[in-house]
Amino acid sequence: GRVMSVYTTIFAGSTPFGALIAGALASTLGPGAALGIGGAGSAIVGAVAILWLRGHRAVATLEAVPIVVVPVRMGPRGVPPQPPTG
Repeated sequence: GRVMSVYTTIFAGSTPFGALIAGALASTLGPGAALGIGGAGSAIVGAVAILWLRGHRAVATLEAVPIVVVPVRMGPRGVPPQPPTG
């Protein structure tokens, strides 16, 4: 619930500000220039995000913890026995 409310606030709540900026650019430079600047800005943000993710994945790969496989005793029909309760 809380995560979705933050998500909605950020993406739906920031729309009026983006519209204001796009409208000001369109009034000043024309609609074609406003769309071009918006597209270039989106491409730059996307490229920065890709570079950031690549850097974090490389760090995560270097710091990976080896996986240890622990054998489990199997009960009848290949089902692990249930732990005692109580």
